[in-house]
Amino acid sequence: MGSCFSSNRSKFKKELTFLVNRHLKFFEHEAEFLNKLDGNTEWIPLAVTHYEEYLEARAKENRFFPPPIDVAWIWHLHLLHPVNYNDYCTKKFSKVITPLNGELTSKNPAFNSSKKKPTKSSIKLPKNSDNVEATWEELHEKQLGFYRKVANFKPTQNQIKRMVIHYLRFLHLMSTNEGVLVPTIEIDIVWHSNLHHPELYEKACKAIVGKLVNHNDLIEEKKLSNRYQETTKLYQNHYPGSYGIFIWSTTPNNNDDFCPCPEEVCDGNCGSCGGGGADCGGNCDYGGGHHCGGDGGHHHSCGGHHHSCGGHHHSCGGDTGASNCGSNCGSNCGSSCGGGGGD
Repeated sequence: MGSCFSSNRSKFKKELTFLVNRHLKFFEHEAEFLNKLDGNTEWIPLAVTHYEEYLEARAKENRFFPPPIDVAWIWHLHLLHPVNYNDYCTKKFSKVITPLNGELTSKNPAFNSSKKKPTKSSIKLPKNSDNVEATWEELHEKQLGFYRKVANFKPTQNQIKRMVIHYLRFLHLMSTNEGVLVPTIEIDIVWHSNLHHPELYEKACKAIVGKLVNHNDLIEEKKLSNRYQETTKLYQNHYPGSYGIFIWSTTPNNNDDFCPCPEEVCDGNCGSCGGGGADCGGNCDYGGGHHCGGDGGHHHSCGGHHHSCGGHHHSCGGDTGASNCGSNCGSNCGSSCGGGGGD
């Protein structure tokens, strides 16, 4: 798979689709490890020490070199903060280390050593909502919550293609807006997948947005809530359909062929862009949602009961308001923000 932002825009969308499938496999491989933790974070400092040692060896080897499963999770946490990750790699190794295909999905067991003590990490982490440097434990808890929301997420390949298009639209919105934008959970999955390939992510950002866009999952939930509503308005001003409920539509409508993707990311062959589903009348993959005219879907529905942004229960802009938007809500809102000067 190519490592650069492709001038062949269809190829780029295929690359993203590949990365999403790989990312979902990553969660499958991490599942047993994460499910056994049961709130335990004592393993993290030593795993961070092993991660730094691993990354240094990986930089020297420059070959397929799968890390232990706990180190893979720490690498994942670091990759989700591209500004910090790129700065660390560049200063430490004079290059950015990109995981090779299969490295993060290896099932190598966690390195267990009761004798070895963790060393102080040299990695600078992003600041949290209190404007102090976050801890690895904070990053872990944030992403553990996200993992639990998507653990049983099994989209079809056509749904993944739609997710990719809406992610590219989301990126493009960042070029039109200086504020913080908040993704839906489906868009956030594609975003995380792209972040697992830092070289491709940086080139895509510079081609579409004009700069490297940071990914921040440490913003306080009240701000996430407010910015999610603003993102919804911005999206609907630019694109057809309603933000957060179009991925799961199974009923074609006139919007399905309409793809105002920026020239940089769309080659005009947009039959799979999605964008429809705003008025799908209840014909959603997991049951009708409130927006669809149904009584609330069971799982990942079109504005339904469970994972929705505009539905009935854990919503970001639905019947009960947006108070739970963010990494701890059971909604379709993603766990992170982007845009706005690197926020």
